[in-house]
Amino acid sequence: MAKETTKTTETKKPATTTRKRASKKEAEAPVKAQAQFRESRPLPEYLEKRRTEVGRVVSDKMEKTVVVLVERKKPHPLYKKIMRRSVRFMAHDEMGSAEGDTVRIIESRPMSAHKRWQVIEIVAKAVKL
Repeated sequence: MAKETTKTTETKKPATTTRKRASKKEAEAPVKAQAQFRESRPLPEYLEKRRTEVGRVVSDKMEKTVVVLVERKKPHPLYKKIMRRSVRFMAHDEMGSAEGDTVRIIESRPMSAHKRWQVIEIVAKAVKL
């Protein structure tokens, strides 16, 4: 009986590790491909006049919408100390960015009551620990 149990454990272990690796590759591959596609293609001339910002995704709980936190550093007018100011934008996301990613957003037409920006590029993916 001991021989039978060792055979079944040997066959089960490689199958579970293979499935996990395949699912990670499938999940990450489309996002990386889209990000590389957007990076290589410059914006059309009529879009260059629009305002762009780079920020960090702080929420991706909605479908095709992310909340992007954009931080600015500016000196205090009197004391000259560097102050951090942040603004949160809701942006339309077709690229599938996740929480923690650094993205570039561009102004667009109003898409809903609060959404007036679009994600055009995933600058850096978040490192998951």
